[in-house]
Amino acid sequence: MKQRLFVWLAAVMLAGAPLAAAAQPVTIVTFGDSGPAGSGVTTAEAYPAQLEAALRAQGIQATVVNISTPGNTTTDAVNKAGQVPANAKLVIIEFGSNDLRANVDKARMDANLEAATKRLRANGSQVILMGTRGLDYSGVAGRTGAVALTYPASFRGYISASGRHLTPEGHRAAVALMMPTVLELLKR
Repeated sequence: MKQRLFVWLAAVMLAGAPLAAAAQPVTIVTFGDSGPAGSGVTTAEAYPAQLEAALRAQGIQATVVNISTPGNTTTDAVNKAGQVPANAKLVIIEFGSNDLRANVDKARMDANLEAATKRLRANGSQVILMGTRGLDYSGVAGRTGAVALTYPASFRGYISASGRHLTPEGHRAAVALMMPTVLELLKR
């Protein structure tokens, strides 16, 4: 009798394990410049809020914390990496547009993002490096264990009249672009 009860309890516990893991709260941080900060759109229209809603719609208890600041550069990423909450399971980094406007060379940008990413990875966070305006951070990702995504050229159609920021539709498209990678990294 005891053995059957033990087997039954073990089966119940194992069957419930995936559900328990899915129900665990997860913190995601978006860390960048005016793009992820949501300049030109409402907070609810920006991709951090839309990503949280999309994950919750799939039953993932995600909280997306947005610590992005308009005007920030990759140098700011290095200096502010310590402000990322220590419980962040995933950090989405998007810097570079302001560096390009300031004529910062790509090697310096990569070195800055590599330093910031290494610090975040040392804290146990998974990291996605989002490349905007044709920036490809796959080299940095390869050296740090992060994942690089680059906005495709088609995203130019989602740029607002300001010429700098995504429209609400662009933010929705950004979520669609990153969602498969986000889901994969949350499984790790």
